[in-house]
Amino acid sequence: MDNLKRSIKRSGVLQPLTVRELEDGKYELIAGERRLRAAQAIGLESVPVYVLSVDADVEMMEYALVENVQRVDLNPIEEAEAYAMLSGKFDLSHDEIAKRVGKNRSTIANSLRLLKLPPEIKSALRTGKISAGHARAILSIRKSLQMMTLYQKIIREGLNVRQTEALSKKYADNAHDKSRVKKIPGRNPEIVQFENALISLLGTKVVIQ
Repeated sequence: MDNLKRSIKRSGVLQPLTVRELEDGKYELIAGERRLRAAQAIGLESVPVYVLSVDADVEMMEYALVENVQRVDLNPIEEAEAYAMLSGKFDLSHDEIAKRVGKNRSTIANSLRLLKLPPEIKSALRTGKISAGHARAILSIRKSLQMMTLYQKIIREGLNVRQTEALSKKYADNAHDKSRVKKIPGRNPEIVQFENALISLLGTKVVIQ
């Protein structure tokens, strides 16, 4: 907020606020609350606004959400949550969201995937302990337990994104190798399970007679 106040004091409100006119002649703010508060804090008596013809409260909420997503200071989880609300509450497709916020469809889809992360990892992404690049690498692993193992290693060893991507690929390759171990008909399931555990541990083919 301090940076915004300094910017407005130096250059004024460059991006107009968005409002709608009410029946009593007053105006209701749709988007730009931070700019308004910053302008008030430095004593500005007037600010530029766009007046939109928005009749329904649902439309107003959509305008506010789109404007919120276009802010540059959102963390990746806040941005993903806003996309999720546009998708769920207003039944917008990824293509429609992309057009409204001026981004590629793949950007929207990749952002929404971040919401599939375990809560602890989402919290770390929200607070900046890890980056969106780290998070996307973690998401290439399907199992939550392995996600957490990789996340803890990132924090413990201070891994960069490239190192994280290499490790996530290794985890994914190991999981693929395990899935290729087929159960032989008529064999004891416990023996097969034990064989699979040994294969995972030793990294080589194991057959118990």
